[in-house]
Amino acid sequence: MKVIKSLEDAETSGLAAPVRDLTRRLVEDLIHIYSNEGGGQWDPELDGHVLIIEPGDGDDAVEEAIGYRLADAPLEGVTREDGCYVSCVLWNNEAGLSLVIVDHEGMDPATRQVLEDGLLDGCADG
Repeated sequence: MKVIKSLEDAETSGLAAPVRDLTRRLVEDLIHIYSNEGGGQWDPELDGHVLIIEPGDGDDAVEEAIGYRLADAPLEGVTREDGCYVSCVLWNNEAGLSLVIVDHEGMDPATRQVLEDGLLDGCADG
């Protein structure tokens, strides 16, 4: 599992190019939203950051990071991009964690079903 709180974190994360680029776009979006639309500056500790959930990250680690097992998390919509599920878990009306869940063959079937059921119309990359 990787915690990404800056553009530098995304660049130095060791993630494969498609996942790294997706992560960088999410961080850029957070910076834009909080600085341009929110009238302030993005603070990843207060406003939220990006969490990369990779193959091998177990339920215990995910629960420690987001407060829920992934299959039980109150996800706010799910999209699919670059072989990943993308969603978020909100802490309140102003902050939350952006999640990048790397798809893989060994994914827990219950977790996959929750993610697939949460896909927003037209948001699957096939």
